[in-house]
Amino acid sequence: MTLFAIHSRILLVLVVGLLASPKGWAGDELSDWKAGQAGKYLDERAKSWFSFSGANRGEGVTATTCISCHTLVPYALARPGLRKLAGTETPTEYEKKLFAQIKRRVENWKDLDTAPFSLLYDFSDRKKKEAWGTEAVLNAFILASGDRYQGKTLPSDLTNQAFKNLWKTQVLAGDQKGSWDWLDFQLEPWESKGARFYGAALAAIAVGMMPLSSKSGADVDTEARVKAAPRLSAQRALRAKPTQPSLGPLGFDETRRRLDERRAEEHRRSPP
Repeated sequence: MTLFAIHSRILLVLVVGLLASPKGWAGDELSDWKAGQAGKYLDERAKSWFSFSGANRGEGVTATTCISCHTLVPYALARPGLRKLAGTETPTEYEKKLFAQIKRRVENWKDLDTAPFSLLYDFSDRKKKEAWGTEAVLNAFILASGDRYQGKTLPSDLTNQAFKNLWKTQVLAGDQKGSWDWLDFQLEPWESKGARFYGAALAAIAVGMMPLSSKSGADVDTEARVKAAPRLSAQRALRAKPTQPSLGPLGFDETRRRLDERRAEEHRRSPP
């Protein structure tokens, strides 16, 4: 089994657990586990990422932070559940910051490839295409998750707009039909060739978190289009071969340093 397949299965298990009712987590076997302390740890990780200058995108009042699969995506999934376990309903400072930044980028989607906003990566046409697809999936996934945790019976207008952006960037033909272009820095498992199947799985989960009667994209056959995403992920994920060994348990700072080095190297190799 490939490293990507292992991580994909772990992710699906975690997502199912996080989307379950938090009340079901309060058994005796967890009596020594402190949800509040776990939440504080995640807050520190989010704080570190938001303060990392290499993750900055855009400039001035429209500046934001890169949505990271390894930090902010799991934070957006786990933090609301931990708050409920700790008896806290008010979103944390970093939850609010994350959603405010996503709101800004979703509302200004057509302007992301400009200096005030900036795509996640824009140093080549290939990376721009990957950036559009990756961000479209992550925005829809996080916003749909947020609507679910808030108990909304209909998706917010912002979530609907995020899904419209999602469908605009979905690959509709060829071998990758049903998936989305995904950032590839040869970094398993999040930023690699096989990670596009991880992205397709996130998109399918995002659709599943929306009320069936109100999925965005009334001008397209939504159900038919999204069927391709989970099928692509399920059939091909196990065949996706890692192109780079995992970084392993190096610690946050060392991992971040290596990521920066690899991205800088690809930037140097890319044509102007």
